[in-house]
Amino acid sequence: MASSMDRPRKSRFRRWLPKIGAFFACAAAAALVTQAGYNHWVISKYPPPGRLIDIGGHRLHVVERGSGPVVVFESASGGDALSWAVIAEQLAARAHTICYDRAGNGWSDSGPGSRTPQQIADELHLLLQRAGIPPPYVLVGHSLGGLYVQIYARRFPDEVAGMVLVDSSHPDQSRRLAGMAPDLYYLVLCMAPFGIQHAFIRGDGPAEFPPALWNARKAMAVRSQNVRGFGYELHAFLTTPADGNLLQPFAHAIPLIVLTHGKPAPGMSSEKSHWFEQEWLQMQTELAAFSSLGIQRVVPDSSHFIPFDQPTAVANAVEEILGLLRHKTSVSAEKTGQDVRLKLQ
Repeated sequence: MASSMDRPRKSRFRRWLPKIGAFFACAAAAALVTQAGYNHWVISKYPPPGRLIDIGGHRLHVVERGSGPVVVFESASGGDALSWAVIAEQLAARAHTICYDRAGNGWSDSGPGSRTPQQIADELHLLLQRAGIPPPYVLVGHSLGGLYVQIYARRFPDEVAGMVLVDSSHPDQSRRLAGMAPDLYYLVLCMAPFGIQHAFIRGDGPAEFPPALWNARKAMAVRSQNVRGFGYELHAFLTTPADGNLLQPFAHAIPLIVLTHGKPAPGMSSEKSHWFEQEWLQMQTELAAFSSLGIQRVVPDSSHFIPFDQPTAVANAVEEILGLLRHKTSVSAEKTGQDVRLKLQ
């Protein structure tokens, strides 16, 4: 039975409860207004550096550099065209680099329907067509973007000449690492309109990233649309049923390099970290086996974010693929008497 001293405390709490509720309601409203203003401000401060291509109902933003064989970059979840800027610049003298923002990311419009890997691969195909960028392509995919380019190669095998997978997701990853990546879909959607995501974007960029470029990337990353885009993709990846066809070898034996992080992932116990790293390494080895011309390499002193930690390692892998393709095409030209190298140069 409550004492007589408890009753005044409860009474005071009840009197304060409406005030507390009003305070949080005002704070939430202020956060909504502030974030809405930020969403408009950041687009005016950082206009799109590339062009916007209508693929039927929504536009995708694409940045092109250089000339020569076409190299298409696919970012990790939450990434955008700026994620590849340093690597694309390194390759611009030898290749036509294509960096783009998936629907809902960067400067691209939000896309219709579920953001499944298959939908994203189809939208990339349509983007390249509408942008007038003909195949063949060398595809480069980081993390979840690696899964997207794998699916692209299976859906459009005649368009893909080579591939670099950068610490790529595995088609069976959700099952094999069950519980390692919780579904943050609802949490992300709740954060987006209130700007809570600003608290998670801190620090200077990697050494090789110009500060102005990194600041633009950070500013775009916390737009509400970008955060929702990240959540939609993550949810689709974790809930789309596994497709056994994605575990089969590619239709063609294409040059393939798989780059794998060398630093253990942080935030885990030693036992769990050991299990995770062994499982991840095994999946990376399996990815390389998708092509009889595939090889897998560990990048020392690099976390999962190899494009930021070791951009030159990625650029070198792409150049190696391009070198193999030039040699292969040159041999083919000698045998047929036709200068098919024009397709790759």
